[in-house]
Amino acid sequence: MYWQLCSNSTKRGFWTNVDRGPILGPTITTDTTTGSIVVALLAILTTLGTAHLWNLVIFLAHQLRAKGQPSDTLFRQQQALLRTLPPPSSVIADLLKLGWTWRHKTRRPLLRTSFLVALATLFTVVTITASIFSSLVVDSSDIVVLVRSPSCSWVAPKVMASGEYAGSVFGSASDLCRQCYKEIDGPLPKACKSLFRPSLAYEVQKTSCPFNEGMCEQGAVISMDSGLLDLNEAFGLNLPDKDRVRFRRKATCAPLTQDGHTKIVNYNQSSLSLVRESLVSDEQVAILSYMGREAFENTTIFMPDGTWTKWFAEVSLVANDVNMALGINGWDRRFSDLDALLGPWGFEGASDLKVSAGDVVLMAARFGATYVQPVNDPFFSARQKIQFPAMSPFNGTLEYYIAEGYAADFPLKGLGCVDQYQFCHRRNRKDDFCSDLRGLPRNISQVNFPEASDMQQAALQLLLNVSYTFSFASRGISALQAQKIAGSKGTIEWLPDDQWITEVRAWTNQVWAAFQIGVADYAIGPWERNWGEEVDKNITDLQFPKNEAERALCGMQRMRISGNFVNINVFGLAFIVSFSCIVAILDITLLKFLIYMSRFRRTLAPRIDRWIQDGIWQLQRRAYEAHGHRDWINIEREIPLTTDEEKLNDLPLLWVPDKDRPSSPVSSLGDAI
Repeated sequence: MYWQLCSNSTKRGFWTNVDRGPILGPTITTDTTTGSIVVALLAILTTLGTAHLWNLVIFLAHQLRAKGQPSDTLFRQQQALLRTLPPPSSVIADLLKLGWTWRHKTRRPLLRTSFLVALATLFTVVTITASIFSSLVVDSSDIVVLVRSPSCSWVAPKVMASGEYAGSVFGSASDLCRQCYKEIDGPLPKACKSLFRPSLAYEVQKTSCPFNEGMCEQGAVISMDSGLLDLNEAFGLNLPDKDRVRFRRKATCAPLTQDGHTKIVNYNQSSLSLVRESLVSDEQVAILSYMGREAFENTTIFMPDGTWTKWFAEVSLVANDVNMALGINGWDRRFSDLDALLGPWGFEGASDLKVSAGDVVLMAARFGATYVQPVNDPFFSARQKIQFPAMSPFNGTLEYYIAEGYAADFPLKGLGCVDQYQFCHRRNRKDDFCSDLRGLPRNISQVNFPEASDMQQAALQLLLNVSYTFSFASRGISALQAQKIAGSKGTIEWLPDDQWITEVRAWTNQVWAAFQIGVADYAIGPWERNWGEEVDKNITDLQFPKNEAERALCGMQRMRISGNFVNINVFGLAFIVSFSCIVAILDITLLKFLIYMSRFRRTLAPRIDRWIQDGIWQLQRRAYEAHGHRDWINIEREIPLTTDEEKLNDLPLLWVPDKDRPSSPVSSLGDAI
């Protein structure tokens, strides 16, 4: 899909996602291979960190219990177990074994072990949770990335006016609307996750006619208002908080009445040029007129009979009935509320269609389709009974017959819209500045936005360029949904009474989709789009950034991409690395070195002495002392020593004191067995 981001236009390295704030926003975008290595390293660090943290928890639990009071054997065995610094799983298993073994020998053994078991279980859950969350530091699914492309630019006015670029974008916008602009909730296709947001919402309401009274069909007027859209949230820009910009587009549309604006004239009274070599006898042309004075001339264009202003749309009745009877064609023009127009729209609208604040877009459709049932829709109105040739299968063959149906009330029908735009930008220690809701300005400058920063002016100018390029007029009325229903046969079974609303909403969806693609195209580069071989892509057809703000705007477009890249959250990465290292250093220095230093031991005495005496080497010393081996030194340190190279026998399994020598063993381990 042409709206998807290519890998070579993706920024790699460090950047800040402003929507996530200064703490969670810093991000590193890298390839999936590097991401896999980081995930593995984080898993190792998390395991090491939690292991060392558990040692500190066990040490604290031992010290809180080491009160120096007389206690039973179960308590002493629990303390000895904690002193060995076993992992949580071993603590749970050994404590349960202790409680079960002592169940008939002491009071409430299982209850007395329950706290330590619960502590070890809770820590196990915390460890598993930490391992899961550590993997979330590296995100690889539909990640938000920053665009970086050397082709950052916008199309030149001549290309914009030609409609080639708009046509290319609208082709992609149609695909985007078909997949992503859905009114029914449900999962969206993967392609919808390429843009920062898959679709833009707007509010649809019935309203009053924006033109002079009587120009709109009765009760058939709707407005589609986006409200103020933040460029960061709606289009994926990464503007800093002080440079935030908002944008609003409101379109009010209605089918236009035909009273006084339609006429049927002879072919030689029209400006129609037919491709046929000869005319049909008495050929006539249907004309629809909503246009007045030509914008760049001082004269009004009249029809040859001198009575009419400039026509808007015309069609041969013969062509409509015969050659093109199956199609739905369209015309469109755009009239600005400014004094003059840019681009190909060179005529004013009729006086009844002029508005004080807004750009008027006029559209007309030629209806050559045949309807099986009458149509009461105000735009597609077809209540004229006709007979037409049809085919039906009979005995395995197709037979022609004359069927009855309905044709459009008039071959041409007009629809008018008023486009209104509003631009807002953030101000320092003031409320946001917002322009009036009206037609598009000619340009963005310090005159109409005096307090906008350079970055805000660049963003506003981008919005203005996109707004001029993509509108109902540039989309064209040829994109009618009813045309898809008619297909190649040109016969439509039935249309609902509000089909025109379906059409207008479809155009609105396509315009907003084109906005999404167009804004992203500035950062990516419009020439990166596949326009087809027929388009001559010259460097002179581009407008490159002219100042520092416009160049900075090139690097502030966010899009989504799936595959080939991962995002590493800098805060999560730094937290895991620093926390694991701090806990490991604290565990090693405290439990392996500091507690055995004299000054530190005096501070924590006497509890720290009990930690040392519960150590396996001190317990071993006391066992041998009970057997008469009393030549020990360093008995207050972690590792006791004997005074000489004394040979020590295996400790017996059972030892009973002798009456004469209470410290004498009665048998060796082998004898006892």
